[in-house]
Amino acid sequence: MQELAEIDKNNLYNCCKTIKNYTGAMTAEYHRLGDYIREVNVRNRELKVTEPKGINIDKHFMPSVANVIGTDLSTYKLVSKNQFACNLMHVGRDEKIPMAMQTDDNPIIVSPAYFVF
Repeated sequence: MQELAEIDKNNLYNCCKTIKNYTGAMTAEYHRLGDYIREVNVRNRELKVTEPKGINIDKHFMPSVANVIGTDLSTYKLVSKNQFACNLMHVGRDEKIPMAMQTDDNPIIVSPAYFVF
């Protein structure tokens, strides 16, 4: 199965599923990515998390470089363990999809512009 990290902008809504048929030959069958994931929209309403994260070019969460002084962090999205965050605003600039999976037990927050699934 094609890794999510390698899916380009044109294939974001399609996922390549490779299967092995009974003859051992590899075949590719395309499915909508939306058939396997769902968007999550949980906000930081109680302000339990106060340090926003971004996604670097290596597809890891990092401290945000955005100036958040005076920003209402209650509108930021929570990313819990085993959830992904994706920032489509940088696809054209970086020619990659900034996407990362949260692996820590403690949730993090990302910009309201990110997609979480």
